[in-house]
Amino acid sequence: MKRFTAAILAGAAMSLTLASVAHAKDKVVGVSWSNFQEERWKTDEAAMKTAIEAAGDKYISADAQSNPGKQLTDVESLISQGANSLIILAQDASAIGPAAVS
Repeated sequence: MKRFTAAILAGAAMSLTLASVAHAKDKVVGVSWSNFQEERWKTDEAAMKTAIEAAGDKYISADAQSNPGKQLTDVESLISQGANSLIILAQDASAIGPAAVS
């Protein structure tokens, strides 16, 4: 049940982010995946990338491979690559908090 709730929240967050991104042009949207090996994320990535690029924006991403430390580094890397907006599917929400706040 906890995973289902997390998936629902992640989906809602992605929908809200994509809606706000749709109003911005020439932006870079960075997506930090907790573990891209899950089949669902592959489907979601295709839809997100299509929507972002259709809005005239650039899509970049990183796979944390279920490692909270790597995800923190990935988020910092996405920002340094010019990400104006971030979608973070957190492996560990408390570990990724500092990167999300900065």
